[in-house]
Amino acid sequence: VPVIGSRVHVVVVHGSEDGPLRLSRREAGLRQAWENVREALEAKARLTGTIVKSVNHGWLVDFSGIHLFLPLSQTDGRTRASIVPGAQIDFKVLDLKDKHRSAVVSQRVVIEERNDQHWAELASQHQVGDVVAAAVTKKVSFGLFVNVLGVEGLLHQSDISWKKNAPFKDRFKVGDTVSLKILGMDREKNRLSLGLKQLSEDPWAWAEREMHVGGNCKGRVT
Repeated sequence: VPVIGSRVHVVVVHGSEDGPLRLSRREAGLRQAWENVREALEAKARLTGTIVKSVNHGWLVDFSGIHLFLPLSQTDGRTRASIVPGAQIDFKVLDLKDKHRSAVVSQRVVIEERNDQHWAELASQHQVGDVVAAAVTKKVSFGLFVNVLGVEGLLHQSDISWKKNAPFKDRFKVGDTVSLKILGMDREKNRLSLGLKQLSEDPWAWAEREMHVGGNCKGRVT
């Protein structure tokens, strides 16, 4: 539930000149999620979703409220046993179903793109918590894809800045090299998670340590 004073995206679902507007935060979220799905198809970028349940010849995958279809043929046999309700998987979009706001997705494509030689090199040199040089390869609305020693990693928007939903696309260009912190490494799932904001202290943690009720402080009007 949003807290008082916070900013949220909404869609006007009903309104008239004489009455109050009826707004939907859920519909705004679904529209943004669908744009992310469409963008992922165009950019050939991976997304992360949650298994909802098994259906005929596959599974339903939830991505920010949208249900996508994962066919049995698009799963990886080595990790199929781990596909259970509640499990998170990475996938790529194969085909859109605009009429139903759904899509066909593939986990197998993500696994097949894994380069074991590059992963072995990465694992031999780095571990979670290390700071690495990463080259920006793709910019999407939900973050940046980067290359670290040949392994594709994701710098999610939420891990770029401590400020929520801060604009970031203008800060980076494809080909830029940035220093990032390794947040997670999963060779089997071909998943490399990275963070930028983790290179600096959480401003709230600093405030709790340095600022006290009744104390004096200096600030900048923004």
